Amino acid sequence: MTFPATPLPVHVEIYVDGQWVDITSDVYTREDIVISRGRRDEGTDTDPGSCSFVLNNRDGKYSPRNPRSPYYRKIGRNTPVRVSVEWGGRRIPRFFGEISAWPPRWDLSGRDVYVPVEASGVLRRLGAGAEPLRDALYRHLMTQSPRAYWPLTDGPETWWAPCVSGRGGRFIPVVYVGDSARRPQYQEQELAEWLAPVAKVTDAERGVWRGQIYDQGSTSWAVDFVRVGTGGHDSLEIETGGKGTNADPYISWHLVFDPIYQELSVTYYTLGATIGSVSVIVESFSDPESFTETPHMYRLAVSQSGSNVLVRVYRDGQLLRSVQDSVPLQPITAVAYNWWVPNDELSTHAGLGHIAVWNGNGPDLGELMSAFRGHAGEAAGRRIERVCAEAGIPFRGIGDLDDTQPVGPQEPTVPLELIQQAAAVDGGVLYEDRESAQLVYRTLRSRYNRGALLEEEED
Repeated sequence: MTFPATPLPVHVEIYVDGQWVDITSDVYTREDIVISRGRRDEGTDTDPGSCSFVLNNRDGKYSPRNPRSPYYRKIGRNTPVRVSVEWGGRRIPRFFGEISAWPPRWDLSGRDVYVPVEASGVLRRLGAGAEPLRDALYRHLMTQSPRAYWPLTDGPETWWAPCVSGRGGRFIPVVYVGDSARRPQYQEQELAEWLAPVAKVTDAERGVWRGQIYDQGSTSWAVDFVRVGTGGHDSLEIETGGKGTNADPYISWHLVFDPIYQELSVTYYTLGATIGSVSVIVESFSDPESFTETPHMYRLAVSQSGSNVLVRVYRDGQLLRSVQDSVPLQPITAVAYNWWVPNDELSTHAGLGHIAVWNGNGPDLGELMSAFRGHAGEAAGRRIERVCAEAGIPFRGIGDLDDTQPVGPQEPTVPLELIQQAAAVDGGVLYEDRESAQLVYRTLRSRYNRGALLEEEED
C-alpha cells in the first residue's frame, strides 16, 4: 500500500545507542514511502512486511563506514526502524522492521548522494537461513539445565559422544568381549519421525558405555534415558562415588533389564578392598513392554525420605515401582550402560539415547513425556507461544491460546515453519506487530464477529 494522496504528517525513526532518533528531515519527499504487509493473493502464510524510502546522504551521515558520521559503527545490518503517521493528535504506528543494508547511490554529477532504504519486518530475518531446530525432546531437556546430558544423536563417525550440558565427560565405550575396535552405531536407531535417531550399543558381545560427571551433586538424584529394543542382559548403572576401601566402599545402582523373563529390577552394589555385597532394592517384576521395538522413556529416581531412601522406577511417565530402603545415598559420579548380548537368538543390541542426570527428583514428568511425544495434541496457540519463547522471538497472543486447534507432533524444522504450521491448523492470523519486533497471533475464535476495519489492519 502507499500513503494517501493527501499525506498525513509522517515520522521515520531509527534505533541508535539505545534510543529512537527521528530522521524524518532526511527522508526525501520526491519518493513515496511505500509500506506493504499481509498475504499475497491466494497465499496461505503472511509475508514479511516491507517499507522503502530514500534518505539524503550528501553529508555521509548514513554511510556506516564513514568515521565522520554521527552514526559511525552505530548503524548497520538489522538496524531497527519504525514509521508512524499523525492523526487525531496522536501517532499511529504503520511499520516496524529492520534495515538490512545501507547502499550508497549518487547521480552522474556526484552531487545527489542518497541511500535507498529497504526495511523488512521480523518475518524476513526469521525465515532467512535459519537452522532447523533440534527435536522437541532435546530442546526440552536442555531448557531444564540437567547436571549432565548425553543425547547420543551424534554423527555416524562419532566414537566418544560429548556431554552437551553440565560438567560431564565424553560417553566412552569399552568392549570386554568381542572386537574392541567396534564403535557405537550412531544414528542407526530410529525413535519416531519427530525425534532424531539415536545410537545402538556397540556391536560387540559384552562391554560398558560410560560417562563421568565432574561436579558435586545432590545425594538425591534422578536419571532419565530412552531405550528401545529387546536388548541383552543389560543394566543402566549409576555410580555414586566411594574410594573403594572398606571404610568408604564404591557404591553403584543398577536398573536391570532381563530379556529372558522380560523383567526389570533394581540392585545396589557395594565394593570395598576386601568386602562387597549385592542388595536387591526392587524385586524383579514383569514388564514385557520394555522389550519391544517401541522406544520408552525411563526414570530411576532415588531420594531421602525421613530415615529411609525412596526408590522409584518410571516408564513413559508412569510409576512402575516405589519402594523404601535404608541404604546410604551419595551423589552421582558417573553413569554407565552395561551390555551383554550372547548369541542366544533372543538378545539384541539395544538403542540408547537422551541420558540426563538431575539433582533432586528431576523435571516434571508430564512435560517430559509431552516433549518425548513431540508435544502432539498441544493447542496451536500454545505451540506458537512456546516455539517463540524457545527461539527468543518476542510474541503476543490475542485471544485464548488454549482455545485453539490441537496440532500433531513437532518436527525438527525451522521455528518460522513450525509457527506457520500451527497458525494454519487453527486458521487464525499470524502477523508482525507495527510497534515492536514481535510476532502477533490472533486466534480464529477471537476473530468471530469482528469489524471489517480490524480485519483489514491484520491482512
